[in-house]
Amino acid sequence: MNAIMYASASAYYSEGLNVIPVVWQEKRPALPEWKKYQTTPSTAEEVNHWFGNGTLYNIGIIHGQLRDGLGYYGTFDIDHDKGIFNRLKVEFPFLFGGRIEQSGSGEGFHVPLITSEIVAWGNKTWKTQWGSVNYRASNCQTVVPPSIHPTGNPYTFLQSGDIARVRNLDDVFEWLNELSDKPQMLKRPPRKTITPANRGSLLEQVLAYWNPERVFDYFGLVNQIQEERNGDIRLFGNGGLLIRNKNGAWVWYCHEEQTGGGAIEAWVWCQSRIGQTLDKQVEFRRILIQMAEAGGIDLAGFYKPGDEGHLKTRQTKRRRTTQKDFGKLRKNRRRANDKTTNKTKS
Repeated sequence: MNAIMYASASAYYSEGLNVIPVVWQEKRPALPEWKKYQTTPSTAEEVNHWFGNGTLYNIGIIHGQLRDGLGYYGTFDIDHDKGIFNRLKVEFPFLFGGRIEQSGSGEGFHVPLITSEIVAWGNKTWKTQWGSVNYRASNCQTVVPPSIHPTGNPYTFLQSGDIARVRNLDDVFEWLNELSDKPQMLKRPPRKTITPANRGSLLEQVLAYWNPERVFDYFGLVNQIQEERNGDIRLFGNGGLLIRNKNGAWVWYCHEEQTGGGAIEAWVWCQSRIGQTLDKQVEFRRILIQMAEAGGIDLAGFYKPGDEGHLKTRQTKRRRTTQKDFGKLRKNRRRANDKTTNKTKS
């Protein structure tokens, strides 16, 4: 299988595409700093290293300008197809004259295209009664054949050949705008005041109060939302944010930035909008204290030396633990330590 993936990755690279490794049988890039490849294409040496070193990877293609500068790579991603694939094919047959891929889920199709004119946005989705259509133009990547889908099934070619080339997709986008449904507001139950947990570690108390949706709501991102048929919650206008219940835990994923996680990662993403995984060794304590403060959790019992440097400066209506509070705690702890030391010496 390694030889097949290596040959396929090399073939995609020879077409001028921006190839990166993706975690095997997943959709997320296998590179910790993959965002730089959104503006700087991968090199032949990098592709040979990634796919020729014995490690098994899926193959991802980053959308945007081709390596030779003669066009822009994008993909129509058709999901939960209930007829939109055939409607597009009848209405715009020129889109389907080249390569067509089928997702390993068996429910979606990829139609890769090369446009001579740049598409000015990164990722856009149209919801219709015949299925959803997403066009990925930049700042994201798509997994391609013969990669393996999380279901264990391979991505395949329904139609092989060169990637179709078009000038622009303005007519297609206009048609989809007319065809698409308006976002339906999900009916939400009345907001209830939630009392933070008062038992357990600081981390346990924070996670008892915060989940991804509550974090996004705190930062003002819960505007237009829609519940998918599979129970996922989609937040419109935020880079393709999805929230889903995975094995009893609520997690989120951002399609535009190919990142996600739990409540703590959601806090980091909202706060800085950098879309990077939390560096727990450096940032974890600071973020935990901020989330505890915002959730009204009493920090007095969890003080550690240095925590006063993690406090937020802006004030809210909630009572926050101040630097003065931490100073008192620190003095009391020092006094207790001094007494213990004196007793030991005597």
